[in-house]
Amino acid sequence: MRVQNPSSNAAQRSSSTSPSSSTPTTKALPPSRSNELVPKPTDGFESPASRSRQPSKNLLTGDSASQALATPKPGTPATPAANTISPKDIPAADWTVFVHLNADNNLEDFGKDDLNEMEAGGGSIEGKLNMIALVDGGTRKDADGWNTSSRLMYVTRDPNNSSKLTSKEIAVDPSSDLGKMLAKGEIDSGSPEVLRAALDYVQRNTESKHYMVDLWDHGNGWKGVSYDDNPNSSIDMPELQKALSGLPQKIDVVAADACLMATVEVADTAKAAGADYLVGSEELEPGTGWDYKDLLGRMNKLFAGKEPVTAEQMSKAIQESYAAGPRDNVTMSVTDLSKLDGLNSKLNSFSDALVKAGGLQDKTIRQAYDKSLRMDDADQMDLGDFAKRVSNSTKDTALKAAADQLVAELAQTTTAKSAKGADSKWTAQTGLTIYAPKGGVDAQYKQTGSAWLNSHWNNVIKTYNATRVS
Repeated sequence: MRVQNPSSNAAQRSSSTSPSSSTPTTKALPPSRSNELVPKPTDGFESPASRSRQPSKNLLTGDSASQALATPKPGTPATPAANTISPKDIPAADWTVFVHLNADNNLEDFGKDDLNEMEAGGGSIEGKLNMIALVDGGTRKDADGWNTSSRLMYVTRDPNNSSKLTSKEIAVDPSSDLGKMLAKGEIDSGSPEVLRAALDYVQRNTESKHYMVDLWDHGNGWKGVSYDDNPNSSIDMPELQKALSGLPQKIDVVAADACLMATVEVADTAKAAGADYLVGSEELEPGTGWDYKDLLGRMNKLFAGKEPVTAEQMSKAIQESYAAGPRDNVTMSVTDLSKLDGLNSKLNSFSDALVKAGGLQDKTIRQAYDKSLRMDDADQMDLGDFAKRVSNSTKDTALKAAADQLVAELAQTTTAKSAKGADSKWTAQTGLTIYAPKGGVDAQYKQTGSAWLNSHWNNVIKTYNATRVS
């Protein structure tokens, strides 16, 4: 992925929060971080590969992370100091939105701005919504309350709508796993153990019926999310699945204020972790990301009603808020994970029909594959657009029927309203992309623990370089 060159007027803010000249205009990864995986093999899945970054270390022991993440130890909340709040003083709520705000990278300026937006939007709603953020800063520190150290924060309303951060730091018990991590001043937000420890601590020490996790940072689809420049780490999908699984309470909604996260593979991961909905963008997000002031205004209206707020309503509030934003907000979709098994069943049938018809060595199928809508990461292809192109071009009745059934199932599983941008191609997007390389399949795609390993789509993409049959 590439960082787009900012124009002279791009991403300007108030003087106290204006991004530096190096601040990106999108949440695309810098070129040096765009793909942390090994070079792609040239012949399907045959070439072995290992991760280019070292295995993450257990922050408490220094040992390599095990296959199963340990359950963090609960702790007794410490007595709060000035401008802090004890977890026991956070009121019980119907929903908790947990923001994993990893700004320890070139998005740091946007991190502070988004905290300001959360405060301007009202922050937490007593008895209804708790907004809690694990904030990891980078190199910046200013008089308005942004800090280079890492903090767990209870987001509250700023009555003056100022540039200052007025939310309270949550007093974390220093004997807890999260407390030991925070005591170092700098956390590794690219570690699944940090994410898990924070969620576990919040769930054990505050009370809520439902949870949404907002993964705020760079995103790279099935390759990873939450890229921390210190110590140059990120969370891949098997790690994310482990971090979100087996917590005291389930995560209802996995959302990503990050690029390229509305993919079949990420959806598979979120479902495997027990979530009900996935919210994300097929394409790049602008550096400004979500408009949290607008989003919290919409959530306030939801909680003003008498009926309980559902996971679907929370998810669609994000989608509708994003759709109301600027033209850079090209895509945002909501995927109902309760319907994902049906989608994957149709995807398997479609994949089997593709392979039977010659796979990607069939001329008609290859043309549809090559011409389908692709994202800033050209290996990510809109699944529905590809299926429609196959249906419209093939003379194989069985393949056409399988393609049509997949399109129909996709429409029931995911919705996409934010089709914007000057380029009319975005009207073709259907809500989820899938890994679709033009060449060899990256061996990392079959990493142990990946939720999509049994998908029949794997049989399709490895035919790109197969012996030609037509």
